Amino acid sequence: MDEEQYQISEDYNSAPMRDLQAGDYVSGVESGIVFAARMKSWLAFVQANPDNIYQWCPCALGPNFDTFACTSWGCKHSAKIQLDYLIQNNLFSTLEIQKLTAAGFIVNGKAAELSGMYSAIKSGTNGGQIPGQFLGNYVYKPWDSLRHDGICPESLCPFDRTRKDWTPAKFYDPKNITPEADAAAKVWLECIETRYEVVFSTLADIQKHVQQAPLCISAGVCQ
Repeated sequence: MDEEQYQISEDYNSAPMRDLQAGDYVSGVESGIVFAARMKSWLAFVQANPDNIYQWCPCALGPNFDTFACTSWGCKHSAKIQLDYLIQNNLFSTLEIQKLTAAGFIVNGKAAELSGMYSAIKSGTNGGQIPGQFLGNYVYKPWDSLRHDGICPESLCPFDRTRKDWTPAKFYDPKNITPEADAAAKVWLECIETRYEVVFSTLADIQKHVQQAPLCISAGVCQ
């Protein structure tokens, strides 16, 4: 595609725009992720989660900080659903199951909750909440971190929703990540290859590729 045609000016209101054309953005084309239809619905692998909020779109104000790390929460929920799919369909080796269980990723034969806070800190996705460090909630950052840094179970980097003294600095403090959490994240990297892509897509393309994996669908509502 023509790079100049898609260049965004500093003034968002005057940015050049045109309607999407068929074939402009198609899942799998740029990344080479080969399409495979796995599930018509992933709901069977959606478990109740300790976030106690809507599974697919965690978003809450106040001390929960979900809106400050929304992309991290979307990433970790999608990863957990796919992890459970791999477990329930016996797609791990016996050794991998042992490693994932010992690291806390598998509890009672099911995928454990993953840590959104670990993802948010490691990916630098802070939505500009740390003064002088405006990184923003870029959609790809948590997935890139999942691929290169891994992730840990919620139990090793927990977000205590009962606390009322959370501040952005406290939430994104790297000291929240213990050596045990990093050790578990290395197990993730040993057992799981993360592949991802970010595309501006069409409804038809989304309907097709949601059969391959649960998708994180994002609307450009923030700077």
